[in-house]
Amino acid sequence: MFQEVVRQSRSSSDRFSSRASETIHKFINVWFWALFLYLKPAGKAVMLTQNKKNCDLYYPSSQIIVTKGVKEYRRTIPRYVLPTDVVLEIGFAWGTTTALLAKAAKRVIGIDKGESYYTAIRTYPTLELYKIDGFDIQSVMRFGLQFDVVYIDISGCRELHTVLKIIRMYENVFKPRLIVVKSSRLKRLVSQCEVVGG
Repeated sequence: MFQEVVRQSRSSSDRFSSRASETIHKFINVWFWALFLYLKPAGKAVMLTQNKKNCDLYYPSSQIIVTKGVKEYRRTIPRYVLPTDVVLEIGFAWGTTTALLAKAAKRVIGIDKGESYYTAIRTYPTLELYKIDGFDIQSVMRFGLQFDVVYIDISGCRELHTVLKIIRMYENVFKPRLIVVKSSRLKRLVSQCEVVGG
């Protein structure tokens, strides 16, 4: 029974993740200039054409998985994280998800600006946990690592413009294969969207 539930869950996840990635990329493109006041350029966006009528911007093609709640967030680990991956988790809180990632990946770096950092380092002394704000991307770049996967949990109810800002930053700078985001607002938005055309 459990295996059947897992198979159904994975099939549903595949369909949703594909649609979510495509929709989020288009959504980021549409809102890029509206969000410009909130952020500093983190990387170069390349115009696909010089035609002013075409306002599409190219972003590195990371697959984006959107989850709601910590159970969905953690359930992506065995499905998407490879043993060869170098993973960054933004917002590790108590370190539980980071510990699960460390079992699945080659190397995991966790960053969080909250006071829970001190509890996490005592609970998981062998993990690479750092007290760094996720928006301080210059500090993250100092690790000198190429992250294959980025997990983002900056509170599931965070404002959309903040969630999209951090996705864009890490996608442009690190170009990971995969970004997993825990955001109930973004998942709700994506579930209401339909992508039309190519």
